[in-house]
Amino acid sequence: MGHAFKRLALAAFLLTLAGPAGALEGVPGDHTVLDVGPCRMVLPLRNAGAAGELSRVCREAAPRIFRQLGQPLDEVDAGRIRVRLVDDPARMSEVAPAGMAPPPWSGAVAYPGHDLVILALRNRDGGPVRDLRVVFEHELSHLALGRALPEGARVPRWFSEGIAIQQSEGSSMFRDGVLRWAAAGGALLPLSAIERYPGSAGKVRLAYAQSAGFVGYLLGDGGWTGIRALLDRLGRGQGFDEAFLAVYGRTPGAAEADWRASLADNLAWLALLTGSGALWGAITVLFVVAVFAARRRKRRRLEAMLTEEEPVQRLIEAFEQVRRSPPQSAAPEQPRPVPPPAKVVVEGRIHTLH
Repeated sequence: MGHAFKRLALAAFLLTLAGPAGALEGVPGDHTVLDVGPCRMVLPLRNAGAAGELSRVCREAAPRIFRQLGQPLDEVDAGRIRVRLVDDPARMSEVAPAGMAPPPWSGAVAYPGHDLVILALRNRDGGPVRDLRVVFEHELSHLALGRALPEGARVPRWFSEGIAIQQSEGSSMFRDGVLRWAAAGGALLPLSAIERYPGSAGKVRLAYAQSAGFVGYLLGDGGWTGIRALLDRLGRGQGFDEAFLAVYGRTPGAAEADWRASLADNLAWLALLTGSGALWGAITVLFVVAVFAARRRKRRRLEAMLTEEEPVQRLIEAFEQVRRSPPQSAAPEQPRPVPPPAKVVVEGRIHTLH
């Protein structure tokens, strides 16, 4: 009950801060505009409940994400990052820059050259996006990386996606398990093959896991200081391989080989300590625990949102009715009717009470 009340209060407060939809050209009348820190969000009024979570990302996560990549945000950036929310991912192309429609399979996309993030509140299968915060932080990472790179510069896909995953999700027991399983079975993909993600869902998950895992390996070597040093060299016109060699003292290929060897070494030590049968049993248990824990958290979050959806909608409708209604002049006060005097009979006589 307390959680629902907080969401209602937050939605009401954010709506009082929101500017009129007409303040931005091309914004429909049933949308609202909300400026929060570096973000200017445009979202449907009926989805105002999502503004609370996204506002926290703008205030807390966005400064961290840009700072880690050497692009600190300041007062000049207030409202500069444009965020457009749509109900249906099929409508993302309606708010995308001209000639830059998002991929038909995507549910979120970043346009670094336009400081624009587009987020769909539902997946392509019609279900709600389970963790909008993670998706938003992932796309903000792409914006920050785009700002750090000179115009026209390109970096490997594993680098941009790995950074985005590390900044939005951090470490993951499930991803680590996927990597070790693939390493043990000789199924790891060459990082160069991740430039275009594979077609199968399993290989896509592995590509993401490898991207995040290798960037995590680099972070263990030089931290975000090393990543910023690499981006600084790219900003001064060096090629990626040249800049990587200068920062990490080896080529990307050599670093990849060392990272693969570290995965194999971890598996070998664990196998010696536990035996191969216990190893795979432990990995399986970790997978099951991680998957079910994540599903349980997401299910509880969705149930809470569904429970609160109706009162939030009523709150929004009431707020809009008050905001759009013209002020009413006070009606003259009508005289209050005077009740007739009461009468009682005492010892056969009628007495009037005033």
